[in-house]
Amino acid sequence: MFGIIDDCHVLVTAQKDELTYLRASLTGFAVENTITSQTSLTSQSGNDTTRQPQVILSLVEAYYQVAITKRLSITNVRDKDSEKNESKLTNSYLWTLFSSLLPEERFISHFITYNHFRQREWLLKSGLNYGGHYVMYRGDPNLFHSEYIIYIISDSSISWNVVQAMTRIAGDVKKTVLLCAIKRFNEDSTSSPRCSDTFLYRFHDVDYELKSMAIRHWDVVQAADHVYNAQSNRFQFQTQLCIRKRYKK
Repeated sequence: MFGIIDDCHVLVTAQKDELTYLRASLTGFAVENTITSQTSLTSQSGNDTTRQPQVILSLVEAYYQVAITKRLSITNVRDKDSEKNESKLTNSYLWTLFSSLLPEERFISHFITYNHFRQREWLLKSGLNYGGHYVMYRGDPNLFHSEYIIYIISDSSISWNVVQAMTRIAGDVKKTVLLCAIKRFNEDSTSSPRCSDTFLYRFHDVDYELKSMAIRHWDVVQAADHVYNAQSNRFQFQTQLCIRKRYKK
């Protein structure tokens, strides 16, 4: 696959098997009628033929395909004055460029979160429909509903009013809230990277710390049902179930 940067997205052209891979991994979305400009990508086969882009990737998805899976090559930035316009862009160049396109280190925090869960074989896609940054699937998205709504928060504190709103929305759609906080790792920090919910990553000579926390709305009725079970704790955190989709006949 290869592509070009168009504002805050990457336009990608791919072979049939590559398109199948992107769909299966919930990466990007089909161009179809979403682009008004007729942008063409020059084929890398050495001839002058051009192909229309078929998939639009976010900057996070694009960098994951470039740096982690190594399936994608970004060959230019649609900038005629750029010295790198005709050559394959390096990972560090793209990291710096993408970071500058999204404010407040949003690219970095979103990429580290995306990479963290993709490496654990979860599938992620936009969580905009639920007011989150991502929703996360354990199984085949065609067969199962997503289980978690991911909210990426800054290092600053978050109010319980906001958390309560998040958990009520998630509870109504049978999902669990997953809060993720990413910051630059400080060895002098009082927090320990050895905690089960804390992970360290290093990208381009900088260490980052990811912390995650799952939060669910406490169902009083469900908790009351557990009182009569001697082996059950009414306040015990209930893990999210993987719910299979039902198809209408």
